Amino acid sequence: MTARPSGRIALASNASLLVVAAAFVALLGGTHPSDRARDLALAASAALFTLLNLPAALAIARRQGRAAASLLALLARVAFAVIALHFVHGVSHEGRHDAWRACRTRIRLGGEERCAFLHLCANEAPLSAAERELLARRIRATPGCADP
Repeated sequence: MTARPSGRIALASNASLLVVAAAFVALLGGTHPSDRARDLALAASAALFTLLNLPAALAIARRQGRAAASLLALLARVAFAVIALHFVHGVSHEGRHDAWRACRTRIRLGGEERCAFLHLCANEAPLSAAERELLARRIRATPGCADP
């Protein structure tokens, strides 16, 4: 008979699936972050997923040989997380054909942007004169980014 993991370990393992689901929905369901912000959110989600499953992995390692079902469940969670987070990583909101629609909002918000996205905004977005000036300042302030 295999001993079941403690309630806290099981709760943490189940919560790790919620972390992956939340990242999936948040990054694809409407936030449309920059690719850099997406990558940071995915790294944080992967780290939190790992930390939440670490107690289960340690409990399985301590049980040696009697934990086949627990090991299978852990591997299934890891496979789910890898597939879901890898899929989200492959979606670029900056590379979409209608990415220029986010230019006005992201130019006003500030923060670091990739040079390619700033050039996309300069070339495709219908911006006011004030927004064009703000965009020009942001391009000049971005290291290694030449005028479009």
